Amino acid sequence: MSNGGSERPVMWLVPSWTSARSAPTLAEERKSHFFTWFNLTPSCPPVPGADFRIWHCFRPSGDQFRPLVEVAVQTDANDNVFDRRIGIDRSFIDDQRNSPFARDIAKSFLQWALPEPVSGDVKTLIQRIADLAASGPPIIFGNGAVEEPATPDLTGGYNVYLGHSARVALSAGPAGLKLINVPGGLPDGVHSTQTEGSTPVPAAGGANWLLEGSTPVPAAGDANWLLIEVTAPPPR
Repeated sequence: MSNGGSERPVMWLVPSWTSARSAPTLAEERKSHFFTWFNLTPSCPPVPGADFRIWHCFRPSGDQFRPLVEVAVQTDANDNVFDRRIGIDRSFIDDQRNSPFARDIAKSFLQWALPEPVSGDVKTLIQRIADLAASGPPIIFGNGAVEEPATPDLTGGYNVYLGHSARVALSAGPAGLKLINVPGGLPDGVHSTQTEGSTPVPAAGGANWLLEGSTPVPAAGDANWLLIEVTAPPPR
């Protein structure tokens, strides 16, 4: 977890893939720091997608946070990982007591999912999300001074994280990055989906966010969950 502020840099995880190496396998990823630190365990059977790809869903094993977070990883027939998603319930993000934990897993997901090199603007976005001082009252450090605010986010992604904007789509080096606030309950890979055209809408029990080539409709008003999606570049 970050200790907040521009003078206290975020500790970076080693990314699992870069623009110069092939995609890692899911078996490798499940041994990564991100999976083991948050104790992510399967939350539903594999969900078939287009082009013979498969979605695999995971949630934290602890009872407190398991209903609030889901990670989805897309693999090909050889178990190579491509697209990655995380869904976080907004009640988790917005709760002052638990928001540091939400910031920690969102920050860690981005550090794990995004390939190097990561642009300065995207690094700043991650630092803003990781800023625990933004979760509540200002933090007073040993010398009595209030920590200066972090560098402003210029991507618009932090406003989406806070729930102030509906969505943003960014280029993150060789990958694509989206943050979207979505209405309805946090979905999981088991739930069925109704569609309007190519876009999922909430079905009975929740929307399936794993429909290939589709993106949930941004919330017009209050959102109920946040989607963060990292799309891999096409395979070479």
